Amino acid sequence: MLLTFFIQATWSTAPKNQKESMPINEQTGKIQYQQVVHADGTTRELFFRAVTWMNQYWGNARGMITRQDASNGILEAEVKFDIDPRDNHMLLDEQGEEKRASYMLTLQLRDGRYRYTIEQVKLLRKKPFPLENWMNPQSDQYESRNIHVLQYIHQEIQTVIESMKQGMSPEEEYDDDDW
Repeated sequence: MLLTFFIQATWSTAPKNQKESMPINEQTGKIQYQQVVHADGTTRELFFRAVTWMNQYWGNARGMITRQDASNGILEAEVKFDIDPRDNHMLLDEQGEEKRASYMLTLQLRDGRYRYTIEQVKLLRKKPFPLENWMNPQSDQYESRNIHVLQYIHQEIQTVIESMKQGMSPEEEYDDDDW
């Protein structure tokens, strides 16, 4: 009884936004961001908007794209990014270098809509480290100091999602007569 109370108390003292910030796929138990977004345009138009957005957002996305299939409306990329060591000196590795994280971004495009999926979220170390290991307070790999790392990565992913949604919107067309 006391052990049950302790486990529940430990779980409830974890930040409330931790579970909300990193969505978990109930079937796989893995972090997964996924949404279907309605957007004007054909599959082909959406595909080229996606490639344009990626190149604008990341400079040159060519090295990130792992699958590019315009005819089937599929675009996949492995996104890698630095975790800013100024946010937490604990994120520096043994050599004092900053940590990196990565995730897979998949865009499935159809006429009038697209679905994005972000999964395989992990820290890049000598051996990639899935971040689900840090989300359960009962796990032996859980440390409360890592919660802000999860929040930082979540914020990075949210920024990408918002930028993607803007980039996937059609450009406004202007009537030539009004200028």
